[in-house]
Amino acid sequence: MTWTISAMGMPGPVRASLASQFASAKHNAEELPAERVTIEAIEKAVNSELDLLIGQLDRKTAVRVVSAGSVDAGSAPGIGGGTRLSLNIECLPEFLNHGRAEESDES
Repeated sequence: MTWTISAMGMPGPVRASLASQFASAKHNAEELPAERVTIEAIEKAVNSELDLLIGQLDRKTAVRVVSAGSVDAGSAPGIGGGTRLSLNIECLPEFLNHGRAEESDES
């Protein structure tokens, strides 16, 4: 199974956008309990971080969240597969200021 979630924007709307993506990923992992637990743990970590950022960031700083995971059971009995997991939460302080800098320089 492979899953990916991603969103970019202000922390509150990003959190809301990711909620439906996490719900879909968990639904698709119903047959894989360990993968579902992993997705739930990533969701909890992302939401905790976004809650923290909502309280700390100014209204001009956006965030980008990208997470992906995959489980490969292997190609033959006895040959184990692999699990891959990535999570990136990035603040983009210049995201909403881009283009406004030129206006402020001219004033």
